[in-house]
Amino acid sequence: MDWLLSLSIWGLIGYGYVIFWVCEILPYPEYWLESTGGIVHLLVFHVFIAMMCVTYILAMRTPAGYVPKGWVPPGYSEQELAKARDDAVRDLDHPRPYVPQRLRYCTRCEGFKPPRASHCKDCGRCVMRMDHHCPWVNNCIGFRNQKHFVLFVLYATLVCCWILLIDFYYMYWLLAYTYSHRGTEPAAGIDRDKNAVVLRFAVILSSVILLVPTTAGLVNLASWQLSFAVLNTTTIERREIKWLKSRVSSENLKWKYNYGRYQNLAHLFGPTFLDWPFPTGPHPREGDGTSFYEVAGATDAVALAEAEARSSKSVKIEIDSDDDYESRPLNRPLNSKAK
Repeated sequence: MDWLLSLSIWGLIGYGYVIFWVCEILPYPEYWLESTGGIVHLLVFHVFIAMMCVTYILAMRTPAGYVPKGWVPPGYSEQELAKARDDAVRDLDHPRPYVPQRLRYCTRCEGFKPPRASHCKDCGRCVMRMDHHCPWVNNCIGFRNQKHFVLFVLYATLVCCWILLIDFYYMYWLLAYTYSHRGTEPAAGIDRDKNAVVLRFAVILSSVILLVPTTAGLVNLASWQLSFAVLNTTTIERREIKWLKSRVSSENLKWKYNYGRYQNLAHLFGPTFLDWPFPTGPHPREGDGTSFYEVAGATDAVALAEAEARSSKSVKIEIDSDDDYESRPLNRPLNSKAK
């Protein structure tokens, strides 16, 4: 089923590209193929198309980066690791709301998850710095191919917007200049056959109708992915940020992987601007995907969760008929007065 989604997106873009040539380029070679400006325009446009195709193939064919089998978080005792495994198994029978954890164990992979890693049910593996599983590329988006995916979305958005702008220009041209101001003679460079002009306009309009929702979806996806890149976060990590925002004011919230806008972008796209437009990476500064530098003074979600867990061990209960309430440890008998 995923390959059908991939085929559909390429079919829509391909249809717009064919109409671009058949109805807008080939009928008017004097503007495109016989002028320096037109040739340069087409060369630049096709460079973007080539980059779109290359980044798509790389996003689809590059493994997202699976967590190594047998990986164990350093710095923890055997007792702590065993407790984390037991807690994860227990949660299978008694699911609980999302709570940030310092040690995360995947019962399906039977292994520990590094920071920022998540289990992908479609791939059947834990993926390092997982963003999401994308049906359009039939692959998981994670540590090793996220840059390829973001570049593909950006180049596809640019190509679709480019085609739409040319489509709109030709539609306006066909409507406004098919006939001169006297209404009797065709404008220069326009086919004298009115039926041919109407047919060409209708075909270009069909391309616009198909490409507008496609482009709108790509623009929305590109804006999401760029916003994640600027903040150095992922689609899945929004859950933790949402959890933090429910407990910490926006002014006091400091995301642990937010190194600053430029550094965040460099973290994904590469250390220099020359790296950014090209599908390279992941870069050495990112390490091997199992550990990430945390900024000093960041809001510690795990510490907040542990503090909440400690405070929840005391509850308010009714101990007699006069509605006298007081706090007591959970292991204290219900009929005993707290001392």
